[in-house]
Amino acid sequence: MTIENALTRRQIFNQRFAGGEAIAAQNILKRIYARVTERLLRDPTDFQRLNITRIRNDINNILAVDLKDMKEVIINRTLDFAEAESAFMYTALSAETSVILALPAIEQIKQAVTQAGMDVVVGSGTLTIDEALDKFAVNKSIEIRQAINDGILEGQTNQQIAGVIKDYGDNLHKGQIDTLVRTSINNASAQARRIVTEENQSILKGDEWVATLDSRTTLICGGRDGRIYPINSGPFPPAHWNCRSLRVPVVKDEFRIDDGLGRRPQVGADGPKAVSSKRTFESFLRDQPADFQDEYFSQFPDGLEKAALFRRGGLTVDRFRDETGRNYTLEQLKALEPVAFNKANLGI
Repeated sequence: MTIENALTRRQIFNQRFAGGEAIAAQNILKRIYARVTERLLRDPTDFQRLNITRIRNDINNILAVDLKDMKEVIINRTLDFAEAESAFMYTALSAETSVILALPAIEQIKQAVTQAGMDVVVGSGTLTIDEALDKFAVNKSIEIRQAINDGILEGQTNQQIAGVIKDYGDNLHKGQIDTLVRTSINNASAQARRIVTEENQSILKGDEWVATLDSRTTLICGGRDGRIYPINSGPFPPAHWNCRSLRVPVVKDEFRIDDGLGRRPQVGADGPKAVSSKRTFESFLRDQPADFQDEYFSQFPDGLEKAALFRRGGLTVDRFRDETGRNYTLEQLKALEPVAFNKANLGI
């Protein structure tokens, strides 16, 4: 099994693991909101007849303590996962090469996971896992306090306000913590693997970006799929919330145990190059029927026109967005790609 196959199969396991961790986090969040609603329902009277300040303080304390505890659980579980992921990466890379590899210290792995920023908010910088969880806790606390304040102003009973907060835990906030945990797991995986490849970069040509080939693949990951980046340089997954992409190290030919099929081109001075010896998201999407392509591009503004630019205008998927991941508008594309507009017969 090649290292790409090994890591791709591992990524499937990682997605399942992330799903389990997300469910665990959802259950913690649900218990927190159950405590909040229990406090609201402790006195079966309207807010107007209660000590509102006392109730608010009690709820603030619940949120401050319990959300902090949830954050520590998520981070500790993520760090444990990263340790196992670095060991898997070491084993997979060792099977591909004839040399003895360097195994980084566990503290290096943990430091990388906690300090590395996730480039998940387009055009707004990066977030560490610590910052992302803090931001989640602050925003959810604000939303819950706002729901209480709005309920008081509207004359709702505490039972009615408790129902709103329960709905947050069962639906909106549940989905948000799911996304956050899944993305954090992929970030931990990418950083654990990055440290292993950095420690052994002398035997590597670079890292190949590997995207999932399906209709949920984003333009930014689809555009990077099959490109090789220098070790410890360029973009790293996650490229966005719920990103499923990974980077796979490419061993130099002289260090490979088997240099048969599937060899990758070396990274040149001009930067990352496309890999022609494997199926990429670009070729995957090109091979799909027109209705599939139309459906894929329909998730973006002016989707039908962009599908035509892809199909008839010959634009590759990486030309629909900039390097930060921001998708171009149709007007911007026309200014950048007038030839493609003519080929697609789009008189916009």
